[in-house]
Amino acid sequence: LHWAFAHLLLGEIDVAPANTGERAFSTVIHLVGLVVFSSFVSSLTEFMARIAEAKADSSREDAQVRQYMEDHQIPVKLTLQIANYRKHARRSTLRAKVPRE
Repeated sequence: LHWAFAHLLLGEIDVAPANTGERAFSTVIHLVGLVVFSSFVSSLTEFMARIAEAKADSSREDAQVRQYMEDHQIPVKLTLQIANYRKHARRSTLRAKVPRE
């Protein structure tokens, strides 16, 4: 069991393969561990990229709304109410999108 976990997690162990069959099996196990770990890192990176993209889109939209408010001389009180509503709506939307597994 120690050997299997050490190989899947790309760790180091005291037991070494003694013949060609064991070496081949050990190589395959190392490759499987590499693929599993790489998949995990890839999934995490994709998730973080999606979050960054969503924040960038949100910032762009906020800037457009602020510019619209300035161009059309919308009262400050209404501008703040709209900004608060957008912030609340964005938080609710983000909570709904976060996977809970």
